Amino acid sequence: MRFCLGRKGTASLVLALAIAATGANLATAQPPDEGGIGAPMAALKPEVFARRNTNVPLAERLSEDPEARVLELIYVLRHYRVFSRDEEMAQAIRELHRIGKPAVPELVAELDRTDRDNTLRVLGIALRALNDPRAVPGLIRAVPRTLRPPGSDCGVSIEDPELLKFVLSFERGASPDQKHMSVGRPVNEISRALERITGHKSPGGDRDPLRGNFLGGPDTEAAQRKKYLDRQKYWAGWWAEHGGEFLPEAERQALDHPTAADAVPGDERDRVDRAGEARFGAIFPTGPDVRLGPVHEVELFNILFADAPSAIDFERHRIFRFQEGLREQDRWHMQWMRRVGVDMIVGGDCDDLRLWVIDDARWETIDNEVLASEPFRPGYEHRGGFFQLEGARTVLFNTRDGGSGILQVEPYRGATASRQVRYRMWQMGPPADDPPALVPPVAEKNVQWSETIDVTLKPPEENAQCGWSLSRKQSAALPRPFEAKDLTQQIWSQDAETDLARWRREQAIDLLATPAPEPHPLQLRTDEKPDLLQIALFDGVARPVRTECFESLTAPAAKALLDEPAARPLQPVNILSSMGIPQPQTYLFRTSRGESGILQFRSGSLKAGLALLRYKLIEEAERPQMR
Repeated sequence: MRFCLGRKGTASLVLALAIAATGANLATAQPPDEGGIGAPMAALKPEVFARRNTNVPLAERLSEDPEARVLELIYVLRHYRVFSRDEEMAQAIRELHRIGKPAVPELVAELDRTDRDNTLRVLGIALRALNDPRAVPGLIRAVPRTLRPPGSDCGVSIEDPELLKFVLSFERGASPDQKHMSVGRPVNEISRALERITGHKSPGGDRDPLRGNFLGGPDTEAAQRKKYLDRQKYWAGWWAEHGGEFLPEAERQALDHPTAADAVPGDERDRVDRAGEARFGAIFPTGPDVRLGPVHEVELFNILFADAPSAIDFERHRIFRFQEGLREQDRWHMQWMRRVGVDMIVGGDCDDLRLWVIDDARWETIDNEVLASEPFRPGYEHRGGFFQLEGARTVLFNTRDGGSGILQVEPYRGATASRQVRYRMWQMGPPADDPPALVPPVAEKNVQWSETIDVTLKPPEENAQCGWSLSRKQSAALPRPFEAKDLTQQIWSQDAETDLARWRREQAIDLLATPAPEPHPLQLRTDEKPDLLQIALFDGVARPVRTECFESLTAPAAKALLDEPAARPLQPVNILSSMGIPQPQTYLFRTSRGESGILQFRSGSLKAGLALLRYKLIEEAERPQMR
């Protein structure tokens, strides 16, 4: 799980909802495209894996030289972005902790240089882990730079149990069952580092008012900056009085000034970037022998579709349905993405993908840029935690496997609930390790579709036939008139003895037409007006599929989709409404009574004031008679 806590402390959970496709059949992972990505560059064969491949433990990708190793680790922290390569960040801090005291001067030097939000966060964490008093003057100098625009304290998932145990060992207030590490706003991480190293609390302690102070407009900025400068003076005064308890006077005086920047004539990079690129290689290599592969183009569909591809693995040119191959032990969708090798889903949720936004025109000039002997200028790297590729964008990217490329995404097309994606990869050799092949769902061949049944459901007014029983194949009216608010409350109620619950049991009701209310906290949000009809499916599961599936999807394929882990468990209430997918809306469904099938709203039926729908059930196929 990953989350951010905003100013008011509300958790913003990152829940990806998506599914994608290019064929009407049951799509499985596509084999790698044989063209284009194959030939490795002669100059890049230092190991059997790419040094930027984050699937390989960081400790195995570093130099043996201790000084270079420290700079390489700082290079990793310099380019860290919250929610991207979190385990690599935690591994870097663990390696710095193992190195110990020799790492502190370079960490403090990086703290003096940086004004980058994410880097300030993780440097505070790293220095808190090392717990070395020589870091205190640098931390005090950093206090004014922790005044940032509104942001969040974040929790990032660490899957490796030993790594998680390490990062929680110096996290204040960590619970025994905690599965994430905190990556707080700079003001919090720098303050916590000062407090741990000195054993002295900031003014206000846990209720420190400075931690709720964000950079505002010009009218408030001066007053806000003064608060941070005052805090810096507070800590400087405290250190002047108590620093002798930690360090000799001569050593303290040597630490009182920022580290001078190093420079090499004709090279804009500092020693951290020089060391990082020397070890890991340039993210975007250039030169007369460097080439980009061919253009790969694919259509990715809304992740809600169970039948269509919505996710992509750039390096292996594979597409996936959302959560295709999900396992019961995958606790959340990011575990699935990393296990099968997904880099991006159609909504733009990018996992462990570094992204640089560039001008669209560079798509046409990229080959000339790569052939040049000058260092490549990637452009603006997005610094935020949640980055989604919305609208038409052109970006450069670097994957968790170490591959780099250029990507263009087209705007979302509502008519097809899809986006067109095209990309090219730097020819840097194939990924070292392919994820295990996905096992296609087992489609039972002894099932078939029943006949199609057409149903008209009316709004839930007195004596109106608004409910439908799949097992009895008949409609029913509500037992009594309901006010709209009362009906909505009873639909969502878990009380088995409400009037509606008893009526549903007595009449074996599975479907109910009801006016679309203001969105319930548990239901999918929709832009539909409250006076439109929607359908509630009780005690079951509903998976949207593309419109053509009503005619083209076979019963065995439908059953296989309903048997996937992503289709479990059954929900007390499923609201079937627009959800941003094209009309006529089509769903695979299963109920607690055992009925499974496919259901479709006729185009425009909701706006007509009647719920006009059709469905067919999955049933056992007739066995041929033996002669």
